[in-house]
Amino acid sequence: HRHDGVVRGIKLRTLVGTKTAVPGSTFACGLYRAEKWRFDLAIITEGETDCWALTAASLGADILSLPSGAGLWKDSWLTQLEGYERVFTAFDNDRAGKAATDKVERAIRNWRPVEGMAYNDRWRQLEVPGGYKDVREALAGGWKPRVRSEG
Repeated sequence: HRHDGVVRGIKLRTLVGTKTAVPGSTFACGLYRAEKWRFDLAIITEGETDCWALTAASLGADILSLPSGAGLWKDSWLTQLEGYERVFTAFDNDRAGKAATDKVERAIRNWRPVEGMAYNDRWRQLEVPGGYKDVREALAGGWKPRVRSEG
């Protein structure tokens, strides 16, 4: 997991699907970012593999991810979203993904970094098409997400 160019932790995934982390890894320091680009749009995915897949799709948006899956969101990370005109979430098509979407949407819509200034119109959902588990699977299946035409 990289945050501001610093490795904070290493996740290990086995061939049978289990996950673990190298001892001493920290995944709660901020949103993961695969690239250092800076666009006016941001898309937050549920995991790093979705982040990498969307980065490769070249959507003209900064692609970020939750550092440790759908269960981890910290409102303190909202400061990483300052300056974005729009912030999309693209989480998995499961119960945890839907709960994370609701939680992050509420956080962004209720965020007021400047007294009296609401950002409730910045959040959008980039919904993964039905029949696909996540962003990576949908992209592999031919999904062509569009974010620039969104209001």
